[in-house]
Amino acid sequence: AIALRYHGAARTLLTIGLYSNISWVAMLCTVLAGGTLVLHERFDPAAFVATAARERITHTAMVPIQFQRVVEQLQAEGGDVSSLQA
Repeated sequence: AIALRYHGAARTLLTIGLYSNISWVAMLCTVLAGGTLVLHERFDPAAFVATAARERITHTAMVPIQFQRVVEQLQAEGGDVSSLQA
């Protein structure tokens, strides 16, 4: 968790199923660091941006097409994802 920069204030938004290895990595790192998990039932770019802003999301796990859709959403309608950490 430390190597991936998770910490007690981590707020992780998961938008892919828990069948994915990356979901488990993000989930376990968040829990082990004492952070907060936010789960979406399915991926929606507008919902992702809105939740990231409202919940001050610091971490996420997505596949490349999801990142592309979020960027397109931000370009089309804007939004605040400044809390996300790389």
